[in-house]
Amino acid sequence: MSDDAEKKKRAARLQRRAARRRRTDPFLQKLERLGLRITAEDPKTGELRAAGRMPSGARATLGRERLDDAPEDARYRWTLTVQHATPADWTVGLEDRMSRLARRVGLGDVQTGDAAFDELVLLRGDEAELVAAMSQGMRRRVRALLDAGVTLEGGVFRWQGHNDGKPTGVLARLNTVARVAEHLRPDPATRALRLLRNAAREAGGVRRRNLQVLLDHDLADLDVERRRHALEAAAALPDLDAERPRITAGLEALLEERHCALEDLEPPALILLLRAEQPERRLAACARLGAIGGPDALPALDALADGLLSFGPLKAAARAARAAITERAGLHLQGALTLADAVEGHLSLAARGAPDDA
Repeated sequence: MSDDAEKKKRAARLQRRAARRRRTDPFLQKLERLGLRITAEDPKTGELRAAGRMPSGARATLGRERLDDAPEDARYRWTLTVQHATPADWTVGLEDRMSRLARRVGLGDVQTGDAAFDELVLLRGDEAELVAAMSQGMRRRVRALLDAGVTLEGGVFRWQGHNDGKPTGVLARLNTVARVAEHLRPDPATRALRLLRNAAREAGGVRRRNLQVLLDHDLADLDVERRRHALEAAAALPDLDAERPRITAGLEALLEERHCALEDLEPPALILLLRAEQPERRLAACARLGAIGGPDALPALDALADGLLSFGPLKAAARAARAAITERAGLHLQGALTLADAVEGHLSLAARGAPDDA
């Protein structure tokens, strides 16, 4: 038999053996379901390499290498990489001393508004895309991957671990990394919606950060109704003072284009419209606050009612709105003199709020 025929016979025998293994080996079956095929294998040492494209579209590699001088429970080193559409300049890892020092001198990473997450996790890349991607669920998955030793650098997720050679948990980790990679990528078409969704589902710093990025980058990409919701949500935040003029301008634009009516707006937005450019709009905001506003509107109304630069009709409207809110909230009775219930004819200071009817 010629050498070529012998080589073909050996190759056919190896292919049959590999086919039998694929039918009986659960590890290989799971590997193939994930889209990976073995490209190199040494049955004697247990070393192997696999590569392929996963159902999500991510390209992945998996390797197992034998370390003869390692303990039995760490005899094999596993490595995996996953690459999707994540940009090469994105980095996700754990904060270290150098990154914290860089933050102190103004060279910090992207902040999500979640203080605990931001203290531990280093994010670098497109600010708007990363903030939009870091929903509550994504932050939880990223933390879990980082705790397991997964990092993202140069657009590639990498993980390395050691065990006795059994694939226990390795394929599950590969699948989890692929799912994170599928969502951790730029998507300008949905970015505004994701920022608004994050702001609606969360509170505190995360809500503020998503609304701030939305105002900076993508507010115009929302439809009219969602834009109004975003502006009203931003108006209600107490610590976005630097954004107040821009929020007010956005609300005025919606009213100017007749996309919404002043009666559709909530009190925090109406309070901002007390600073509108058009006097008629400030008068209308005063009247509306008088009808639905609460005590939190009083400082802004006081500034108009008692301000030296306010013109007559605006002062009168602000005073009327202030009086209506004060009466509705019962604030006009605080500290007032009233007949005491216990002794007829005696005077006493009224308690906070209106006295109860006997």
